[in-house]
Amino acid sequence: AAQPPLLSDLRQDAQVERCRTFLPHTVLLKDWIDLRVGGEIALTADVKGQIEISRRGAVPASGKRAPSPKSSKVARAVREREDTGKRRVNASESTEDFIDKLPADRHTDAEADLRQAILEYLEGKGAPVTFTDLTRSPLVQQCQAAFLPAEASLKAWIDRRVGGEVETFKDESGRPAVKLRDSHKASAADAGQDREALKEQFFSTLPQDGFTPDEEQLREALLDILHNWKAKELPTLSHAGSDARVKKYRAKVLARNAAVALRDWIDRRIGGEVELFDTPGGQLAFGLRGAEEAGRKGSAARKRPAGGEPGGRAWKKGGAGGAPPDRSGDHWR
Repeated sequence: AAQPPLLSDLRQDAQVERCRTFLPHTVLLKDWIDLRVGGEIALTADVKGQIEISRRGAVPASGKRAPSPKSSKVARAVREREDTGKRRVNASESTEDFIDKLPADRHTDAEADLRQAILEYLEGKGAPVTFTDLTRSPLVQQCQAAFLPAEASLKAWIDRRVGGEVETFKDESGRPAVKLRDSHKASAADAGQDREALKEQFFSTLPQDGFTPDEEQLREALLDILHNWKAKELPTLSHAGSDARVKKYRAKVLARNAAVALRDWIDRRIGGEVELFDTPGGQLAFGLRGAEEAGRKGSAARKRPAGGEPGGRAWKKGGAGGAPPDRSGDHWR
């Protein structure tokens, strides 16, 4: 009998990809399927750990799985596996192939986001955690979904790409677990001091009475997101990071100093216009400073202080481009 498609095969279907855009970045497709259409659609792991998708009850009397539909790119992907006489390579091989294609001398942007999310989560815990707990972190979930293929192993990626900082092991109960390596913890204080020095060096090179052209573009891109945002909740920095214009100019502005994150630049350079909020989900949201409804729209988010000092360059309202447009009246409509 024909094999059912894998969950990862759904990415090849244009209609599925188009429709799944309604999901928030923190919600995985498999979670939505389980919670919303689980009575109709079943997700099961095969012997290789890959997630198969099928209609509930569609199991022939022989006990074999029902054939998948014979239309769409999903079905074609399944038939291609059958025509070769074997299933897709197993999960470990798929992961190795994926990792082998990554740059040997650097992390990609999405990879760096996942690394940072894991490090921040582990640093916040201060103790080893299970992989289950790690992957329950909304930010780790989001970064993992944005970077790793569905069949790829997070453990294998950690071992191959950030193994110098993060160690994987089995805890006393035999559960897969993860922790910061001692070398990372031992150097954390020095690294923190070095990072702060690099940040200050970076900001000292920027104009004190205006913005560079690339900074102005980044500023406008962030303000445009706020101006056009329609959702009840404030946008997060992860939302901003997925915007093509923000991504382009963030790379241009911050590429010279890996110690400076987008949140640092917002605090230090446009903190007079934009403020950051810690959300209950552990992410950073951003909104117009002083907007009357910012607290309510942030779902009880706690306000973060801006990094700059009043009157300093972190509080410039318009920089070289003049005062920013007054968007407070129309942003929250």
